[in-house]
Amino acid sequence: MTNSGDRNARNDHGPALRAYLHDLASSAPVPGGGSAAAISAAHAAALVAMVGRLTVGRDAFSEFENETAPALAEADDLVGALHSQITADEAAFDAVMGAYRQPRDTPEARRLRRQAIGEASRLATIPPMEVARRARRVVDLAVVMARYGNPMVISDAAVAAWSAVAAIRASIMNVRVNLGATNDPHYSSACESEIANLLSNADQLASDIDALVLSRIGYAAATA
Repeated sequence: MTNSGDRNARNDHGPALRAYLHDLASSAPVPGGGSAAAISAAHAAALVAMVGRLTVGRDAFSEFENETAPALAEADDLVGALHSQITADEAAFDAVMGAYRQPRDTPEARRLRRQAIGEASRLATIPPMEVARRARRVVDLAVVMARYGNPMVISDAAVAAWSAVAAIRASIMNVRVNLGATNDPHYSSACESEIANLLSNADQLASDIDALVLSRIGYAAATA
C-alpha cells in the first residue's frame, strides 16, 4: 500500500510540470520545439530505466542481467544527458535571435550579420542533433527491455521506443530548420548523411518492439 507521504512526494513535480506547459503554450520564443523534443527523449529514457528497475535484481529475470543491467545504467545516463539538452537548445535559439538582431545599416555590418547568423545557426544544429543521437540509442535500449524485461511492464518499453522515435524526428526537423542558414553545404551534407543513418531503421525497430511486447504478453487481436 502507498501511504499519503509517498503520493505527495510523487506528485511534487506537478506544479513544475504545469508551469513548464504554461510556458510552452505561451507566445514566448522559448521553450519551444527543441526543448519539447529533448523532454520527449528524456521521458523515453526514463521509461526504459523504469522497466530496468523492475527487472534487474529480481530472481525471475536474473539470467538476463548481463543484458538488462547495462541497459538500465545507460538509460539513467541518457536521462541526465537529454535533460541538459533542454537548456542547451534554448541557449542556442537565443544566440540565433541575437545574430538576427545585429545591425545591418552598412555593407560591412550586413556582412558581419550574415556571418554571425551562419555561425549561430550552425551551433543551433548541435543540441537537436545530440538529442536525435541519444534518442536513437534509447530505441536500442528499449529493444533490450522489450526482449528481456519484466513482462508486467514491457509495454512501457514500447511507449519509450515510440516516444524516442518522435523525439528523433522532431529533433531532425529542428536541425534542418537551422541548416539552411548556415551557408555551409559541406556541413549540411554531413548532417544529412547522419540524419539518414539515424532514421534508417528507427521506425521499424519500434514496430518490432510492438510485436515483441504483444507476443510476450500473449495478446492476440480480436478477429471477426
